[in-house]
Amino acid sequence: MTAAVDIEALRSRLAALEAALREKEAALREKAGIETALRESEALRRIALEGGRMGTWCWNLRERLIWGDAAFLALWGFSAAEEARPLSAFTDRMSPQGQIAMSEMVTRAIANREEFDGLLEVVAGPSRGRWVRWRGVAEAERPWIVNGVSFDVTEEHRFDERLRASEARQAFLLRLSDTLRLHTDPNAVIAMVTAALGQHLGAGQVTYAEADPSGDHVTVTQDWNDGTIPSNVGRHRLENFGAAFIAELRQGQTVAIPDVALDLRTAPARAAFARISVGSLVDVPLVKTGRLVAVLAVHSRAPRDWSPHDLALIEEVAERTWTSVERVQAETALRESEGRLAADLAGMRRLHDLQSRISDTADFEAALDEILAAAVAFTKTDRGVIQLVANTGETLEIVRALGYEPDAPVIERFRQDSFTKGCELARVRRQQLVVADMADIPGFAGTPDGDLIAASEVHAFQCTPMISRKGDLVGVLSTQFRQPHRPSDDALRLVDLLAWTAANYIARHRGDEALRESEARFRQFAEASSEVLWIRDATTLEWEYLSPAFEAIYGLSVTDALTGDTFRNWTDLIVADDRETAAACIQRVREGGHATFEYRVHRPDGGLRWLRNTDFPMRGPSGAVERVGGVGQDVTELKRVEAALRESEGRLRTLMEGIPQLVWRSRDEGDWTWAGPQWLAFTGQSQEASHGLGWLDAVHPDDREASLRAWDEARPHGRLDTEFRVWRASDGAYLWHRTRSVPVRDPSGHILEWLGTTTDVDDLRRLQEEQTVMVAELQHRTRNLIAVVRSIAQQTMAQTGPGVDFREQFNARLGALSRVQGLLSRAQSEPITIGQLVRLELDALGARTEGHIALEGPEVLLRPSVVQTLALALHELATNARKYGALSTERGRLAVRWFVKESEDEGRRLVLAWMEHDIGHSTEERSSRRGYGRELIERALPYALQARTRYELGATELHCSIDLPLTERTRKVSP
Repeated sequence: MTAAVDIEALRSRLAALEAALREKEAALREKAGIETALRESEALRRIALEGGRMGTWCWNLRERLIWGDAAFLALWGFSAAEEARPLSAFTDRMSPQGQIAMSEMVTRAIANREEFDGLLEVVAGPSRGRWVRWRGVAEAERPWIVNGVSFDVTEEHRFDERLRASEARQAFLLRLSDTLRLHTDPNAVIAMVTAALGQHLGAGQVTYAEADPSGDHVTVTQDWNDGTIPSNVGRHRLENFGAAFIAELRQGQTVAIPDVALDLRTAPARAAFARISVGSLVDVPLVKTGRLVAVLAVHSRAPRDWSPHDLALIEEVAERTWTSVERVQAETALRESEGRLAADLAGMRRLHDLQSRISDTADFEAALDEILAAAVAFTKTDRGVIQLVANTGETLEIVRALGYEPDAPVIERFRQDSFTKGCELARVRRQQLVVADMADIPGFAGTPDGDLIAASEVHAFQCTPMISRKGDLVGVLSTQFRQPHRPSDDALRLVDLLAWTAANYIARHRGDEALRESEARFRQFAEASSEVLWIRDATTLEWEYLSPAFEAIYGLSVTDALTGDTFRNWTDLIVADDRETAAACIQRVREGGHATFEYRVHRPDGGLRWLRNTDFPMRGPSGAVERVGGVGQDVTELKRVEAALRESEGRLRTLMEGIPQLVWRSRDEGDWTWAGPQWLAFTGQSQEASHGLGWLDAVHPDDREASLRAWDEARPHGRLDTEFRVWRASDGAYLWHRTRSVPVRDPSGHILEWLGTTTDVDDLRRLQEEQTVMVAELQHRTRNLIAVVRSIAQQTMAQTGPGVDFREQFNARLGALSRVQGLLSRAQSEPITIGQLVRLELDALGARTEGHIALEGPEVLLRPSVVQTLALALHELATNARKYGALSTERGRLAVRWFVKESEDEGRRLVLAWMEHDIGHSTEERSSRRGYGRELIERALPYALQARTRYELGATELHCSIDLPLTERTRKVSP
């Protein structure tokens, strides 16, 4: 139904309603009064107008005012009102094009005294997006007054738009389909599609991109652009364009982005899109079997709102493009396949004929010539060689050549020394190798081999390893080309089949020769072997072969054993208790299994021998067991050794279980494999619970981490020595134990296991703690004694002399001894370091508060035996520095530095350097410094501590060095 018909129908309906209303009004006035009738009339009028979605209006052109009823105003998004609205209120909600069209339409209708009819779009306000139809006519008497009606035709307009767009799309797709049928080249199809789609949509660019198999890159093979966007043909990394954007493509979703700069999906990749001049886009992916295959993309340099019609068209074009490309590719592949098939059939016929001929010929060299001729024909060249693996199995040797002179230098050069960058490489890799241009081999040109190859006009080659159906590589089949060239894949496939055929023939030829040689070698081996080798018929169990060692082991001649019922001859020699086991094992092998078993035999001379048989099935071509083979080994001596070993292990276990320590066995990292009964009785653990790291459950929780660290350090040190507390099941007490273990190694030095003991040292530790208290008490009393000695000496000297100098020096030295005694009393809990000694002496003189002292060196632990003597030496150095040296003047400087050096001959040694600068005292004062301190350093230290010392006093400097061992060293005693 057209809009005109709708309006006429509405007019008729309105006229009828008006007549009905007038009749109703008259009746109502008579029945209920004028007011009630009017209200009902207006209600009916409103119902009639709203039912037709129509509004009425009156337009005063001179005053530019429009009056409209509620339905009319609602169409434009205004609320109902009695007063007229200015024309601008409506034009503000029209597009500029709509304003011009309305003005021209009304002017033309008034001039021609005719009715006007037109469509306007509301582009602003609450009704934005609505289409309104205007129909009106000017009054004859007052042409500036226009009356009319308006109604909503939005849905009809949208339907018409969709219809027109659909018709246009179908027309475009029809033309596209007609054109696609004419092309047989995929590139031509893509070029035509991108151009047609871009021009139809008015886009800036249309691209077609194919994804790599990895899915990480796409390659734009064709694109069309209108000049606003440069060509993007090339390879592009997908992740450069935003992970979210690419994820939607990989899921097969069409991605439409009106503005790349504003979309969150492309925010991380704005720079990438800017580089390719893309401001908005529509990308349609092709996903097959879960993998992104291709993308058809439409781009615009500026932002653009893509309509649903645009998206539908692009998706339809993408689908048709891919279908057409696949069709063209399939047609092309079919034509190529038909050509290849014909060539393959010819090649396969030649292979079949060749296989038939060489299988019947006894002329090995003639067969190789036929194989080589076929390879040359398949690869369309005139040159080739066959190289076979030499007896060593690691080199190739040229045995046949085609297209070369017999004494050609290149053949002579590589006859027994294969070209390492060609056939030798194919042999090692067991893969077909093709070099289309010898110039591409890095570092080959200019070498002697390279010059020889070039002089022989060999510029390309292929090497195919000859591998038999059993997987044995027997040689390499190679053809060469006089110009750079790569054979087709079909040719290489034929050569590969030819190489497989040749390999089976060569392997069979060699196998026949090897079989004859093998039979001879087997007989020599069997006759020389000290073990019994035998073969039985699987059905009758009769011996077919028996090696000479049978007589030496069984004490029965081979001739007698092979006479009569040979199986009975064997079983009669077996001890009665072992016969059933031996017979059952033989039966298992007859059924296709393997068996290793031991049994005893009575020799005819009365001797008893232990044998170990290893039996196996021997199958025929059909796979059925035809023979039973076996190897019999005399293990009598081994049995004797095993018995002795078991007896020895029993004695060892008795010893281990009888010692008082807790014994155990372990793998690396503390992985226990056995715990002695002592451990189990002490801790209450079961054998299974102690295995692995289960023994840790009996260790005090505070000691477990240290125990595991000790195991970490055990392997590099080759020993385990640690202490921890173990829970005693009898009273729940934790007692200190010392655990020691050493590894058991095989002849090559590899660790087999660890054997260890855990010894109760709880009483010993308690005694050591008591001893520590006693030593501290002793040191305390020693210091008190020194104080008493000092007091007595001072009182005596006060009465008898000597002078003040004696008292000061005597007291200072006693003070040094007292300080050292204080350190020694704490040596067990606080080990003494060289740094402590130096700082102790300087602090005693109040020297370290001054800013001209430099101390530098690591905290090196000292043995208690060297502390007292070394402390006295440092005391003398510090005292002299305070009286006469660097600490006696403001400009003086003192530096004390020490370090550790190591050597294989002397072990670890401590080197201390005492250096004073700008000491600045008179010669007399300096000379007085050679006294007790210098004697102590230069004589006492070398004697008592095996130290090396140097003492040099200059005009303004003092250098003293002390070099002493940090570990105990045994003195050599002169004979």
